Amino acid sequence: MRTLVLSVINLTLPEPHEPQRYIAAMHRAVAKRRVVKIRGDFAGMIGSLRADENDPTILHGELYKFMDLQAERGWFDLRQRRPADPNDLAAIQIPDHLRPHFQFLPFVFYASCHRLVMISRDGEDAITPKQAAHVLQGALKAAGEQPELTVEPQREVLDEILAMPRLRKLKLQIVPPNPDGLAEAERQLLQEMRNQNAQRLQIELDTRDADGLRPDERTQTLARIAQSNGKVVAKGGEHGQTHTVSTADHPLEDKVAYDPDAELRQAVFLDRARDLLVRLRILRG
Repeated sequence: MRTLVLSVINLTLPEPHEPQRYIAAMHRAVAKRRVVKIRGDFAGMIGSLRADENDPTILHGELYKFMDLQAERGWFDLRQRRPADPNDLAAIQIPDHLRPHFQFLPFVFYASCHRLVMISRDGEDAITPKQAAHVLQGALKAAGEQPELTVEPQREVLDEILAMPRLRKLKLQIVPPNPDGLAEAERQLLQEMRNQNAQRLQIELDTRDADGLRPDERTQTLARIAQSNGKVVAKGGEHGQTHTVSTADHPLEDKVAYDPDAELRQAVFLDRARDLLVRLRILRG
């Protein structure tokens, strides 16, 4: 048996929010072939993109991850335990178009709700959702877009924040939520931000009261919007043990086991991806 780890990214572009606009933007981003640095010598890019055979608002694709080796940097000779000899380096011939340590991880993008579900880990192949969001952001910016990307967090993190004993500080950062299929509270917030030409909303509550903050229903609603469209950061605790918790530090990880000898990875992934969005109440069952 093998285990896939799935993650979800919320992708927001400036209005209009019609699915076709998102589809066109994603295709332009792929066409740019932008290579984005992600960590150390590793880089990534959107490697492929194609429409679903049955639903044109669903896109299937792959994120590529590889080592963007800088051959001109220093080399080390393990046998001699010293910097490599220039004569040895002269024998190294790596074509400019080849990159080592290649990995590819599938994703599916639902343009109707602007969510990208990806395999963030399959065996030794892995890309963190934060790295994936960075790659997507770089590719979309190269295509002339101004994207906002939020990695969906573990839902229990916000519950932990709201139940935190002696909550001292609560900070909400919100970017305009996608308007498709939203709850009434999210529609109202989007309209408020539109009316004020606001591209970002920040709310910060702070107290010195020994009992801590008591977020009301409105604040809790805004926090639930912020966890998928920005982030929520809190500080609190008791008995002198204060700590800070951020939804951005706890990406959702949905694990599914499958038998590679009896099941196709892509089929297992697509079934689980839709099920995950239904469980998150982003798609209807």
